[in-house]
Amino acid sequence: MRWTLIFWVLAHVASAQNQTLYFNKVYDFHHGAEVPYTILIDGDSSYVVLGTSLDTRTYEITLLFQKFDNYGNLVLQKKYKKPGYQYYTGLSGCMVKTHDGGYAFGGSIEPVENFKSDGLLVKFNAVGDTEFMHTYGDTAFDAFYGCIETSDHGFVLVGQTLNYGEGPNGSGYVVKTDSLGILEWQHVYGTTNEDIFFSVIQLTDSGYIFGGDRNLILYDFGAWLVRTDKNGNEIKEKLFDKGAYRCGGAAFSPALNNEILMYGCLDTTIEYGDYPYPRYIGKLDTNFNILWQQVFNDPIENGIFYQRQYQDGSVIAVGFQGDEVTAAAHGLIAKITNDGRLVWQHEYYYRETRDGAPLPDYFTDVQQTFDKGYVTCGFAIDSMKFPTQDIWLVKLDSNGCLQPGCDTIATAIIEVTDLRSELIIYPNPASDHATVLYNVPPNTKAALLQVVDLAGRLVKELKLVPNKHEATIDVLQWNGGIYICDLIVNEKLVAGKKLIIEK
Repeated sequence: MRWTLIFWVLAHVASAQNQTLYFNKVYDFHHGAEVPYTILIDGDSSYVVLGTSLDTRTYEITLLFQKFDNYGNLVLQKKYKKPGYQYYTGLSGCMVKTHDGGYAFGGSIEPVENFKSDGLLVKFNAVGDTEFMHTYGDTAFDAFYGCIETSDHGFVLVGQTLNYGEGPNGSGYVVKTDSLGILEWQHVYGTTNEDIFFSVIQLTDSGYIFGGDRNLILYDFGAWLVRTDKNGNEIKEKLFDKGAYRCGGAAFSPALNNEILMYGCLDTTIEYGDYPYPRYIGKLDTNFNILWQQVFNDPIENGIFYQRQYQDGSVIAVGFQGDEVTAAAHGLIAKITNDGRLVWQHEYYYRETRDGAPLPDYFTDVQQTFDKGYVTCGFAIDSMKFPTQDIWLVKLDSNGCLQPGCDTIATAIIEVTDLRSELIIYPNPASDHATVLYNVPPNTKAALLQVVDLAGRLVKELKLVPNKHEATIDVLQWNGGIYICDLIVNEKLVAGKKLIIEK
């Protein structure tokens, strides 16, 4: 049986014992769609985030380089945009910290007029100033999704090209540069189908492993790994069993002992009624033998966007998990031992509902902090009426808890929002009536309690008297089920609660 514990807490939660701050914050920069893809830890304990922002008014995509202190406050932001062009970063983990204290990432830059992008390498100094920006490819389509700094302080970028391959649908594309981004070599891998690389690691012998998708038949992709020498000459290739569209891909990250962590999904249904493409994390050796595999089997869709392994051998994975009732995504974080055993798994959200609609949230990257806790980045949807998404940072303790002590409840799934506790409903579950306790400022112009069902239909609306602090709802004639109660003050949602009606 799954136990769900819901904490309605403030955005900042401080531990009095060790003075460590835990927080759950969002940041809106353009009233549009912001997506962070990578989070890194700087030497001063600050958090460096790379992402993009789509302005929904002009449809310009801006590159964002941001630094946050360990309280989650924004202390530095650099924006990069070029008129007539769109910037795109790679996938989760695409930015790396370089040997000189700076940063580099692989992505693409695309003219608005023809959508024919070039592969992009950008090098920043420690405060986000651009040291160089180079493009690669030809006249059709080239893009990078993964990037590493190599042992000689150069860079290897992996992605896809429509310029150099044999077929019209794209081939795996790899570029090696020196420390200044000057091209040293490039290679194309794959068949005439749609092939793509997402990830790259360098081995102790200075060779490389590239991983991604290979198109087997129409919209049916298999996980694909290629091992090369230091000059990109192919040594070994392996194609895994086919998976769902964009699902079987071999995105991966480095593990200890010259091994690799691969994540994707399985082309199967493990138990009747479960989601048909369960996500997994697996550890492989450099000959591509699977050492272990942890499957996240569930009736609701879930996904892994990235994972990192730390010196104690533990693996921390982040992504999303669908809610059992609403199916809306919650941010997912899980800890796995070095031999593949699941230690804990938690879910978080920033705001569960708005205007009666469930809101999805996603984690895209994670880092271990100096206090052995974790900080995750992702994006939170702010509204389904006018879809916008904000950058989302969550700081957790070493047990993956925002509220310390959540790990003491066996198999608990912790769901947390920043909405304040101005709203209390009891009894809950209720059968004939429910009492609502609310707290709003005395100078409030208008306060409403809106109750909607899970289909978003308005069931009840109460006008609240600011200085009364209590109201009663007659639920005797209501159908049994789950309802969402929103406290709206001066046309702003300030608190929300679930109300369960039992019949």
